Amino acid sequence: MSKNISKFIFLIQLMLLPTVSSVSAQNHVPEVTNVDFQQRTDFSLLADIYYDVYDAGGDSMIVTMIASSDSGETWNLTCNNISGAVGNGITSGTGKHIVWNIGAEHPNFFSNKVMIEIVAEDGITSPPVLVLPENNTVIISVSPTLVWNASASAISYTLQVSESNSFISCVYNQSGLTGTSQMVNGLNDSATYYWRVSATNIYGTSEFSTTWSFSIAPQPCPGLPTVTYYDKTYNTVQIGTQCWLKENLDVGIMINSSTLADSMRNNGLIEKYCYENNQENCTTYGGFYLWNEAMQYSTTPGTQGICPPGWHIPTRAEFQTLRIAVNIDGNTLKAIGQGSNVPPFFGGGTNTSGFSGLLSGIRNNLALFVNLGYITFFWSSTEYDSHEVYYMGLLYNANYIYLSNYEKDHSYSVRCLKDN
Repeated sequence: MSKNISKFIFLIQLMLLPTVSSVSAQNHVPEVTNVDFQQRTDFSLLADIYYDVYDAGGDSMIVTMIASSDSGETWNLTCNNISGAVGNGITSGTGKHIVWNIGAEHPNFFSNKVMIEIVAEDGITSPPVLVLPENNTVIISVSPTLVWNASASAISYTLQVSESNSFISCVYNQSGLTGTSQMVNGLNDSATYYWRVSATNIYGTSEFSTTWSFSIAPQPCPGLPTVTYYDKTYNTVQIGTQCWLKENLDVGIMINSSTLADSMRNNGLIEKYCYENNQENCTTYGGFYLWNEAMQYSTTPGTQGICPPGWHIPTRAEFQTLRIAVNIDGNTLKAIGQGSNVPPFFGGGTNTSGFSGLLSGIRNNLALFVNLGYITFFWSSTEYDSHEVYYMGLLYNANYIYLSNYEKDHSYSVRCLKDN
């Protein structure tokens, strides 16, 4: 419990009845002021204590009184036989009155020095301390369990989870929680959430804790985290309603590209180009394919082409669905470290979608490999006309997702989409 304590200490002399001889004070919020100690002259052996108390937050308080007969070295003099404005639920006000039946509690007690202390405490408990998930971490589960430390005297907690750090609206807002952990269901992958907790006891509700955040990593496709194809394992990622391979396709026999004569042919073999004719670049960035080779010489939109069974070359419309799912923000499709946010550019990858796109460059229609680290283009399976095909493009210096068309005699990357 966080205590704000105000103390007024009275040095009194006791014979048959006490008299006030000196006063010392230490004030904090809540404030106790204008304390007055009066002896009754009717031989009742009662003492009247008056005080004013104020809590800046308007909260109710706990008021206690303790006494010492050895100048405060020990608070050994009980003062249980008291009544009036003492105990729980005391509110701000003036002229608060405590009656101490000192004669009944301490018969035949005599002392020339008794010290009394009046304490007002703000009874509201402290805000909880958040524990898990740690601040600014990335987690896997879309149903995380949030954990916080217990606050002293708390009887319940309120947990808020929001997609905004201002908590204008909440995806989860639950009071009356009696434990110190809570599972929150139904969160979205590739999203960032903010959370905070307050504690409630019999005196009221604390301020909220500090605000922490966590991000939920993009999730693999349900029941299909990986796909093995031609001895290579690909990861999957679910983006909206679509299930994508998380890496560019790298399948086929590498052929050297020195001249236009080094071209792929409909020969029953899958063939690929690797940037600068280096197989290691195919391992990292995937292969480049002429459109006809990628489609395995079909012109049917959505055909399997060189993709694994159950997967296909995405259509223009399916690329459009992907664009909408990520709010046409190309940075969400780029892996972290791809692209630049150095002014005046704004193309740095965030990969919040999990698509993990790499700026792998292209092979152009002059048989040259160009623009590694600057662009990446992905073939669609939708023709624009007999010479051109739609593609999806990402650039290093912009966050836009390009959906345009170009000649079939270029070689681009292939990213496969799972069949419905």
